Amino acid sequence: MGLVHQVSSGLRRAIRSGQLAGGVRLPASRSLAQELEVSRSVVVEAYEQLEAEGYLEGRVGSGTFVVEGSAAAPREAAAPPARRPRTAAGSTAEERGGARGGPSARGRSFRRGWPGGDVIDFDGASASTPPEDFPREEWARCLGLASRGRTGEPGLRGARDFRGYDFGEVAGDRSLRRAIADYLFRMKGMTCSSDEIIITAGSSQAALLLGAFLKGSYSSIQVEDPTYPPLRGIFKRLGLRLAPLAVDSSGLDPESVDGRLPLLATPAHHYPTGALLPADRREAIASRLRAGGGIAVEDDYDGELRLRGLPVAPLKSIAPEQVVLMGSFGKVMFPGLRLGYLVAPERLVDRLLAMKWGLALWADSLQQVALARFIDEGRLDRRVRFMKRDCAGKRQLLAELAAGLPEGPARLVGEGCGMHCAVAFPCGLPAGFRRAETARAGFVASTFSSLSILPSLGRADAILLGYGSLGEARLREGFARIAAYIEARRP
Repeated sequence: MGLVHQVSSGLRRAIRSGQLAGGVRLPASRSLAQELEVSRSVVVEAYEQLEAEGYLEGRVGSGTFVVEGSAAAPREAAAPPARRPRTAAGSTAEERGGARGGPSARGRSFRRGWPGGDVIDFDGASASTPPEDFPREEWARCLGLASRGRTGEPGLRGARDFRGYDFGEVAGDRSLRRAIADYLFRMKGMTCSSDEIIITAGSSQAALLLGAFLKGSYSSIQVEDPTYPPLRGIFKRLGLRLAPLAVDSSGLDPESVDGRLPLLATPAHHYPTGALLPADRREAIASRLRAGGGIAVEDDYDGELRLRGLPVAPLKSIAPEQVVLMGSFGKVMFPGLRLGYLVAPERLVDRLLAMKWGLALWADSLQQVALARFIDEGRLDRRVRFMKRDCAGKRQLLAELAAGLPEGPARLVGEGCGMHCAVAFPCGLPAGFRRAETARAGFVASTFSSLSILPSLGRADAILLGYGSLGEARLREGFARIAAYIEARRP
């Protein structure tokens, strides 16, 4: 664990435990650095990280202070139940779902509107970086070793292990679950056991499993509005009524959350606004869930791709018994991989596994074994570092291009994270901007209102742009087409 991570984690624990109370002024960065015997830059970066998370606030000329309401509500620690291995075999079933930002049937039909079919798809561009940037030879090597029974599992001493050809454990390959637990600690500072992890065939299958599980006890689920339509659509198709909760520039308002009901949320990087839920709101939501006994489904779809500072610790770290974390490798690897995971409270794991078994929701075993090796060899960590550098450069370019749009200067809003951003205009969305019409102008881009359940909630509308798979030339061309589209609709 790096020094910045150590310092920020120590301060975060002190704030959440109440040792550093709200309103307390922290030492100057130079003084604390001397006390801890680290460089001043380490302390400065740790302070900036906690400011971004909402634990600290800097006051010009006064110093850095702890934000009121950042302390965790006191609660009794529950002893973890005994763990036991779980294995099973059964028949397969396949559930397919598009990656966030991935192409839809509607998106594909748009391509007929632009001469020659050359449509710049900002919606689909948030799915991943260009395929040519993925380390294909390294992945092929891991797949080849897995197919030959060379799993890399400690203690096998060169023996062949062909478990990738079997159904394996219903919870998922043991080596991959262990690798994910280590990965979550390195990337997000989150501690969990491999026995709390369930491997799924992507986030769509994870949502299907959770929706079927929740339907047994609830008739509705609270969802952020706006939010990712395909994901909320899974819960709706399973018969759960959607209860939309408005989102502002700081994310979900805790006062709107009913702690007795399940909640689908994206605290680390709200989709589509990009808001980062601050510490006081996280604590308030966690407190409501504990008091009401509700369950939150935390969709942490790109938290490790925070472009400045360290990734924010998931809500799961604050309320481990009330939150199921849902993650996917579609963005950091490639969308076609179709591997994801759940991190569930131990009390729910067996029930979720029983339902997963009953619904025959299996994931590709061979790819699980290969992915475990890919992570263990440090290749995924390197991939994430590359993506963060690449996306940071593209986001900077987008900020420059947005400033030159008509009816601007437009600006990027939301947290610098992942492979999409929101572009807001000084006087609101340009007149006549309609997602359904943009393809005829050579691009596809959604708006906040097009992703909303209740468009009358009164939020400021903005354009959502994915950029991960687009190079500089395509981004510049895409903005030129957006500018021409806006100009053509000026009164």
